[in-house]
Amino acid sequence: MALTKAHNRMIAGASVDVQDFGAVADGTTDDSAAIQAAIDFARANQISTVRAIGEFALTSGIIIKEGVTLFGGKNPPNPRYRNGTGWEQLDTGSVINVKFGSGLSADTYASAALTMYDNSGVCGFAFVYPDQDMTATTPTTYPPTVTVAPTRNGITVADCAFVNSFSAIDARRDHALLRVYNCKGYPIRYGIRLGSMTDNDYIEGVHFQPLQAYRGS
Repeated sequence: MALTKAHNRMIAGASVDVQDFGAVADGTTDDSAAIQAAIDFARANQISTVRAIGEFALTSGIIIKEGVTLFGGKNPPNPRYRNGTGWEQLDTGSVINVKFGSGLSADTYASAALTMYDNSGVCGFAFVYPDQDMTATTPTTYPPTVTVAPTRNGITVADCAFVNSFSAIDARRDHALLRVYNCKGYPIRYGIRLGSMTDNDYIEGVHFQPLQAYRGS
């Protein structure tokens, strides 16, 4: 998808906005191509931050390229599942609705919602799987919400809510300098999966309650 608007902020070291690349941000329209185009533009032009403020839908995975952070805000929204009626958004913030990968294994890295490259980050989103039937006896499997590509360094996942991810963060492949902090949510099966950790990795302020959302409480 091509750039649809040009702004003075599109200079080295500044930020770009996914809506300048055609993102609709209504939570229903597929914004996958627009978000990826904004990230690719940022990477090519040495821009460190891609802003994605609003509610977005993905029908294919996004690669967060080297040196780029996808930024949804300083704090994620806090939606919860209430009384079998669906998700109630209790405050404001940016949301990514993941609408693909149903029935695939949690080990299907290639179909992760976000794949992180060197010195990349994601900050300030709530991730929701709207097609996950929270009243079913058995949950539907999905690939990871966030995965770290092999032999990557300097990955940051911050201020995110993994509302009903089947597998929230998968960092089992070789990596270094993984930083996960101030994340919360109700992942159904896996919260953070690690193969190993280095001296420079850290996980801080993570609050997962793996089964609460699936109980519909």
